Amino acid sequence: MKRTFFPSFASFIFCCLFSLHSGASVMTVQGTNSAVTGNCIPFGCPGAYGPHEGFVYKNLTAFSLNAGDIIAFDTNGINDAPISFNISLAATSVNGGSTAASSFLTVVSNGTSAAQFGDAITGNYDLAFTVTSAFNFTGGGLIIDFNPTGASTSDTSWVGNLVGTSSSDPTNLFVNRYYGAPSAGSGGRTDTSSIGNFQITNNAAIPEPSTLALLGLGLLGFMFARKRKQV
Repeated sequence: MKRTFFPSFASFIFCCLFSLHSGASVMTVQGTNSAVTGNCIPFGCPGAYGPHEGFVYKNLTAFSLNAGDIIAFDTNGINDAPISFNISLAATSVNGGSTAASSFLTVVSNGTSAAQFGDAITGNYDLAFTVTSAFNFTGGGLIIDFNPTGASTSDTSWVGNLVGTSSSDPTNLFVNRYYGAPSAGSGGRTDTSSIGNFQITNNAAIPEPSTLALLGLGLLGFMFARKRKQV
């Protein structure tokens, strides 16, 4: 009886240990016309359009961020000053509206990217910032706010463009951008000429269907062994 029970129990533990793997899930918000659209806000000229600037989105799917995850943006030009930001997020009170439903949560503190000046390759999401605080988004409208923490360029000297899309994009995910705001998401000026694309990478361990199946087999083996032992 013990010989039957132990292998089954061991297989159960084995399946539990390998039911999760170190992987990453990626969510990309990108317009269909993004390859031909760019803007200098906020990465090219935050000094001129600060202290807060950002983008408003709608109809986004739910996601969660945890410390160590990545939020990334794309440039199609090399900036002339290193990029450093506080990045804050807030759900909107109305899907498609520009008013935050609650206080902004800073998910990147004094964040710098490995590609601090950006690059000229469109579509590679080169400006990747490491998340420092967890954020749970239930879906709908979202505001991404940027507050520069380092040296920045001026409106007359910016080089790098942040790749984005116009709010008329058929994906129906983009609302507007704002700049010159005194605080996160409020005041300042708005337009709909270009809203930044972004990408979120969750680095937590995630289950795979095959390993979940192995876990189920391990559980069945464990239950069968217990039943045989009782008999």
